[in-house]
Amino acid sequence: MNYIVKIMFGLGLLSLIFSCKDEVDTSDIYTFKGQTISDYAKEDSSLSLFYHALTLAKVKASSKSSLATLLSTRGNYTVFAPTNNAIRIFLDSIYAHEPYDIDTMSMETANKIALNCILDYGDEEALLSTGFFVGAIDKGTFNDRHILVEFDTIAGGQLSIILNNTSRIIQPDIELTNGVIHVVNKVIAPSTSSLSALISQINNMRIFSHLLEETSWADSLIKYRDESYEEIPDNIRDRKVGLTWQDYPSPVHKYYGYTAFVEPDSVYVADWGVPKPEIVNGAVRNWDAIMAVIRERCKEAYPTATSNDLKSEDNAVNQFVSYHLINQRVPFNYLVNHLTELGYYYAIPDQLSIDVWEYYVTMGKHNRMFKITQPAKTGTMNINRYSKYDNSFYGDYHEISCERPGIEISSTNYGYTNNALNGYYYPINHVMIYDSDVPNKVLNERMRYDAMAAMPELMTNNIRHPATRGNHNIPSMFVKDFTYTDETQCSMISWGESWVNWQGDELIFYGQVDLTFKLLPVPYEGTYEVRIGCANLGSRIMAQIYFGTNKENLPAIGLPVDFRILTDSPYIDWIKDGPDVEENKENDKFMRNKGYMKAPKYFCRNTYTSPMNVPLRNSEGSIVSLRKIIYTGRMEPNTTYYMRIKSVLESTANGMDLDYIEVVPKWVYNGPEGEDIW
Repeated sequence: MNYIVKIMFGLGLLSLIFSCKDEVDTSDIYTFKGQTISDYAKEDSSLSLFYHALTLAKVKASSKSSLATLLSTRGNYTVFAPTNNAIRIFLDSIYAHEPYDIDTMSMETANKIALNCILDYGDEEALLSTGFFVGAIDKGTFNDRHILVEFDTIAGGQLSIILNNTSRIIQPDIELTNGVIHVVNKVIAPSTSSLSALISQINNMRIFSHLLEETSWADSLIKYRDESYEEIPDNIRDRKVGLTWQDYPSPVHKYYGYTAFVEPDSVYVADWGVPKPEIVNGAVRNWDAIMAVIRERCKEAYPTATSNDLKSEDNAVNQFVSYHLINQRVPFNYLVNHLTELGYYYAIPDQLSIDVWEYYVTMGKHNRMFKITQPAKTGTMNINRYSKYDNSFYGDYHEISCERPGIEISSTNYGYTNNALNGYYYPINHVMIYDSDVPNKVLNERMRYDAMAAMPELMTNNIRHPATRGNHNIPSMFVKDFTYTDETQCSMISWGESWVNWQGDELIFYGQVDLTFKLLPVPYEGTYEVRIGCANLGSRIMAQIYFGTNKENLPAIGLPVDFRILTDSPYIDWIKDGPDVEENKENDKFMRNKGYMKAPKYFCRNTYTSPMNVPLRNSEGSIVSLRKIIYTGRMEPNTTYYMRIKSVLESTANGMDLDYIEVVPKWVYNGPEGEDIW
């Protein structure tokens, strides 16, 4: 089965960090007639132990109400209920003796069983099995964890749904008055290990685990939750400046997250000739031979990394390891984000139209990136794939050749869980290095990315992806490399139908707008053009733009930009394409001379109810999407660049949207054929 990106249709899911309040308050929730989830679990003899756990479990120790009480009230809950046998096996395994006395079950033990298997869908419909696709379920559990979905076949060729690599649904879709029960054959118990600790437990990834320890990168993958965020007073965290008319929620918690792309031991043996680990009494006895080959191969891949200290970031092995790590927790189905690409239909997520990509900055001081592409023709996820496309004026942007297929990512490591407390690891099928073709070919292109791609905290905390379809207040202290003043309010907006958001979301600012954010790095030194996507409106701001490397003292770039100017103004001169290609290209030149470009042909209005078939390049109406050229000049790798947008208006009623960024090398926008319209 291809690895299909799952985007849940029609659910309007809210983020996990907003889904579960610490206190279960049922004072304003009334009970009603009909069989509830609690009723069903109580009456089904095969679920009696699960019901017993529900009577003991609470979302918070100080809560007065049990989960059994909560699940007897109105709501829309999805519950993965383990059978009595599943619970007995779980209890005997964690207490290492048989049999476990059920009557002595503590609230802590009951919480381990119950909190990880209940999802609260609020005002939306609970999740039926027809809504499952490969990857993480968008909604988080009461324990703020994701449940991962895989498909398999059992005897007779029957399709089987597997959760978190181990729990199989044996009785799906028991529809009740306040939700749905899916009966499972094993307790859903996500690992409580950090990412590096989880990898150390995987028998087919001993080499990478050893490298994590030897380079000390294992120590950088252990943080889970920012406790200092918990101490911020609600009136500071939920501060409203300009959007006081919108009661957007702020994140309840702030989590740290990581993702690792890991070669199984067999890949090192096949690709690099590394000796196979020899196991004696559970330990590897030939590390010296393994590390001798690893060191040599890494020196070949990173010849300028000359330190002999494995813990130094100037060591070749250290750089090799760090290129596998990113500081955000990314579910497999959101390694790339689908919604607004031409031809895509949200209701049929497994029918891909054109290639979709995402850029990631790896951990470490060297600011290196890799690109993940999901080719429409395969549905796989591939690291550093390099293809050429039909990008002519009337082309379809389908892949016409592939010089570098890229490293394929697996969604799961069969037989092992890959869902750590603070992130995921994904097996890859070839050794992953930052070779010369990555900056010179893969990344040597027009890099177009969502502005939030440089804000990893938003993905880690399940805010940034189309399935959230909710509006969230983003406190100024929430994202490390994104700041704004006390007079500015920021919200992440995921609009419904017919808005012009790249990938379906944007950041919007009100008040006396003054914000500064980081850009993704460039792959090599050269001249680049930096653009931002915008949709000019009369309610927007006029802003001075600043750009540079010193976040605290950025130089101003040009004159203030008036985002209130509409596209039919002579200052922009947007003209719809006609039948004459050369005339259309001439119009594009006129717009470029005034600092603007039409939206890409690749990009459509976001909609959840019909296919994407009207490119925003030619989409007319009250809101026309544009690209504004901000900066042209030299940029260097291993350097962090920032942009500041500061309103020059006295009014606080106007707003500013921040949607997507383009960083474009000179050969693309100034080549003999000119830049393509895609």
